Amino acid sequence: MNLPPAWYYSAIAARTIIVVLCLIVGVRLSGKRVGGGLNLLDLLLVLLLGNAVQNALTQGSGDLLVGIVSVITLLVIDRLIGNLFVRRPFLESRFFGSPTVLVSQGRLNHPAMLHEGVSEDEVLTAVHRYPEHFLGYCHVSANYPELIEAELSRCFANLGMCGIKVYQNGIRYDDPRFVPVWDYASTHALPVLAHTWAGELTGLDAVATAYPDIAFLVAHAGSDLRYAAYLEPALRVPNLYLDLTYSREHPGMIELFVAKLGADRLIWGTDEPLFSMTHQLAKVLSTRITAEEKQTILSGTAIKLFKRMA
Repeated sequence: MNLPPAWYYSAIAARTIIVVLCLIVGVRLSGKRVGGGLNLLDLLLVLLLGNAVQNALTQGSGDLLVGIVSVITLLVIDRLIGNLFVRRPFLESRFFGSPTVLVSQGRLNHPAMLHEGVSEDEVLTAVHRYPEHFLGYCHVSANYPELIEAELSRCFANLGMCGIKVYQNGIRYDDPRFVPVWDYASTHALPVLAHTWAGELTGLDAVATAYPDIAFLVAHAGSDLRYAAYLEPALRVPNLYLDLTYSREHPGMIELFVAKLGADRLIWGTDEPLFSMTHQLAKVLSTRITAEEKQTILSGTAIKLFKRMA
């Protein structure tokens, strides 16, 4: 058998290297960094290996030796690049970029989504696929009452959300425009996280009284040092839960809430990334309450309210 000259196989190896580099640049520019559990280099290697051996396996236009040369070249490239990244970790982020956070603490990072070319529904679908890691809120606004029912149906029928988030943007919670929200939450046994600030519940305690079967999470409890303004309605209305998101509490606030209400009426929150997660954990872990009470605040209340977590 007459074999091609050595330069022929060198040219195959060179072309393989060029194809690898072009694919890395192309995929990198598209903004896609990973595929399933594979990083970019692994994904490209799998694709190229399949193409490299195709003709060798099927006796196509290329011969067996051509396929072997391509495969060996690809595996050597993969090993060399892997070793290089181990010795120079910064090069991996230079070549393949770093992970982009699209969801953090239940919030969608819209600028990052725009940069990566990812839609909101794509992110929410991913959240829905991993319920052991994410529990999502459906946000609706009484400023757009005509959209409330459709958005609630979309979120809970298709995207697997576990609670409702509302914000009183110029409209009190006891306004009739919020009634479809409360009715839906009551019918489907959903908790409601409601924004408040500085003790202004804007009618939320009246709504909670009218809907005793709904668990209402009062966001930013104790904010602006208004402890009594949150304790009084919570003591009066048993389905109000004090959410510790941000809260900027002074020493003794959580101890006071536990003493008056009990730890099972408090739920941990962070307002991350506005505040350090370390601080937001420490505000509970450093309190002068029992370990069981700390665990209840950090997870127990949430497990009870978001039954999907149990």
